[in-house]
Amino acid sequence: MKNIITRLLLFVVALPTLYLTAWYGSFLHRMPISLLAIAFSIGAGIELLKLLEPQAPFARKLGAAILSGTPSLAAYLGLFLLKGSAISVWLSSAGAAVMILFLLASVPKAYASKKRDIQETKFLSSHDALLIMYPGLIASSLMMITGSEEIGGQLVIWFSLVVFANDSFAWLIGISLGRHRGIFNVSPNKSLEGLIAGLSGSMAASLAGPLLFPALVPANWLVLALLGGVCGFFVVAGDLFESALKRSAEVKDSGDTIPGRGGFLDSFDSIMFTAPAFAFFMAILGIL
Repeated sequence: MKNIITRLLLFVVALPTLYLTAWYGSFLHRMPISLLAIAFSIGAGIELLKLLEPQAPFARKLGAAILSGTPSLAAYLGLFLLKGSAISVWLSSAGAAVMILFLLASVPKAYASKKRDIQETKFLSSHDALLIMYPGLIASSLMMITGSEEIGGQLVIWFSLVVFANDSFAWLIGISLGRHRGIFNVSPNKSLEGLIAGLSGSMAASLAGPLLFPALVPANWLVLALLGGVCGFFVVAGDLFESALKRSAEVKDSGDTIPGRGGFLDSFDSIMFTAPAFAFFMAILGIL
């Protein structure tokens, strides 16, 4: 019951604050909401490192923050410096950041002199690569959604509804009507009823786009239905991928930063996985 109350309070307080920030903070390519997304990327990266390397020293934690946050920062700065569509700007800026980060992270390993450092190269390099990609590159795709001064506020609200409707409907139906559990090995508590409710929620939120923002979203119902289904799939995939990471690390939550939700990674996993798919469909619809 305490967890339910905490979730409801977070929903009542955090969601309106998020929407107000996205809607009114339009200056400098919606800097407030964009910086919030970057901060979550950094927090998620530090928590991911704790799952991968529980005894990691401060230098590794600092490195994790840089590897996970730089692609998003590069994508945000690219909005000021580069010309072209949102997707081309993202691919150019974040892609360059990923390449540079991997090269720089590889230099100390290439010139390692101690035998122990050489033996750990495979172990550390694989962790660095994961941090650069997840949350690094994947999270940076959010800048396409948050970074538009003209339509960013509307996109943030619509995108969050597609993601949160899935999470909320799945949770509500799962705890009240869920009977067929164990459909996912990495998260046995998830039910078939909750899964169906979550996917339905994403599709409903997607189809509501033309009603909420008629001047922005074309009423292409087939594409919108596909958008909801694909995004709903990635909402679930993001949650399950993080569940697999936590299960392999034998922990329940990635952290305890956010009451009722766990850590940054617990709250950010589905958003990260879904953002590239949502942006892709925005390009199909001619919005981005």
